Amino acid sequence: MSRAPYKYLDYYTFDDADIFFGREEETQKMVGEILSTRLLVLFSPSGSGKTSLINAGVRPALEKLGYQTVYVRLESDPIPSVQNAVAAVLALSTNNKESHSERSEKSVSISQAAASKEISRSARNDNDDVSQNDLHGFFKNVTRKTEKPLVVFIDQFEEFFIVFHDKPQLRQQFIEQVAKIKYDDQLPVFLVLSLREDYFANLHEFREAIPSIFQNNANLRLQPFDEKEAGRAIVEPAKAVRCEVEPDLVQQLLKDLNDAKNGHAQIEPIKLQIVCHTLWQQKPETAPELTAAGYNANGGAEKILQDHVEQLLQNVPLYQHRLMVCLFEALKTPDGTKRYRAYSDLKETLRISRDRTLKRLLDKLAGLNLLRREQRGGSEWYEFKHDYLVAKVVGWMQNRKEKINRRWRYGLTAAAVVLLYLFGVHLKEFFTFKTIVDEPGQSYMRAEIAIVHEAELFGVFGDTITTGLFEDDIRGAKEKEDLKENFKFDFGNRTDWQRFFGRIAFGGCRKTALSSRRSTSRY
Repeated sequence: MSRAPYKYLDYYTFDDADIFFGREEETQKMVGEILSTRLLVLFSPSGSGKTSLINAGVRPALEKLGYQTVYVRLESDPIPSVQNAVAAVLALSTNNKESHSERSEKSVSISQAAASKEISRSARNDNDDVSQNDLHGFFKNVTRKTEKPLVVFIDQFEEFFIVFHDKPQLRQQFIEQVAKIKYDDQLPVFLVLSLREDYFANLHEFREAIPSIFQNNANLRLQPFDEKEAGRAIVEPAKAVRCEVEPDLVQQLLKDLNDAKNGHAQIEPIKLQIVCHTLWQQKPETAPELTAAGYNANGGAEKILQDHVEQLLQNVPLYQHRLMVCLFEALKTPDGTKRYRAYSDLKETLRISRDRTLKRLLDKLAGLNLLRREQRGGSEWYEFKHDYLVAKVVGWMQNRKEKINRRWRYGLTAAAVVLLYLFGVHLKEFFTFKTIVDEPGQSYMRAEIAIVHEAELFGVFGDTITTGLFEDDIRGAKEKEDLKENFKFDFGNRTDWQRFFGRIAFGGCRKTALSSRRSTSRY
């Protein structure tokens, strides 16, 4: 199959600029805001396509204007994260064999990481006053070595408040350095902070150092697609890879994905990507277009969005589900967002002793497009492909837990029923036996001879035992009455036991051991 025009749960990269459509207006506006304010905050609800806009829209546009762009994700320390990402891009900028996205977004091998650290170190060493945490000084030294001004995009910036929430000193150091960079008009460095809308208010921490942080020209809210933008995002990427989209399908998608508010169309890019990618994947390779018939055969947008995660997770063997649930918990925040974590951190958190067990599961989930795997600083880092996926996975985990609880309830109920049945059977046996002992003269039973002892011997059965001999087996009424009424017996006296067996040894009478058994023989 040819190059996929839709990204599913992934984002468009720098190399995908030729198939990225629907954000042309936002791209131009954002470029202007960055160059005029020097520090721009991009925010929006999750699923609006911030990362795709940055990588496939704004960065290519800036580089056409002669700017060097750097894409950054915060790791274990914010300032070194920025330094290492910038150094890595500059170290690899002369390597023409690598694509731009491979240089600046994805992987940094061990040798490349060493090179980036060397540049970062040399940038600091150019000025003895530059400390490891002096990001402003680092940029001053770096920009002396490059002819291009730098635009640094720090994506998923909500991680600054999530990962470092218990490190106020670390956060304050970073804020002070950002302020120094913004207000140094001689420094050709521009910063963009991209974060989810529900963390926008957390930027109040910057307000003392950067009073203008909340001004309109200092931030930009990315809106969902309107119908025109969504239409271009559906049709143009497919056309770029020589595939048409049936007009009826476009209209149906716009109708089904539209979450109109206040009369304005709002179509979430992430939902559009999931549906269109599913249709693309299921299209016959020789088919020239995506059709409404194929869309309806998949049950429409609602069905596709509802089932896609569960269908992916069905490919994971059952024996890995327990570890998978623990892994998902480790890769999400308490607020239900994705969290970026190193492999060593995951291994320690999950207390996994065997690398092979965790590696096998991570490889499986990455292959299913549920997790993103990146090489940074010589180590592997993992996260969910998208925040939208976190909510779906949480729902799957809750359903799984409910199913397990249901199975336990059904099992315990069945066990209780069996135990009650067995108890009832034994209770019936007990009362039947007691009736035989207490009323030996019942006509429908062969009555056994009972001996009454004054002391309680048999617990619930009182002080009555049976001899194991039946009244109708004894010859003569005299012997029967003598045995039943006049026989005195001491249970602890050996002589009485010998005399007992002697007394019942009448002619034709069976000698038998003392027994507490029940007889149900009929006449």
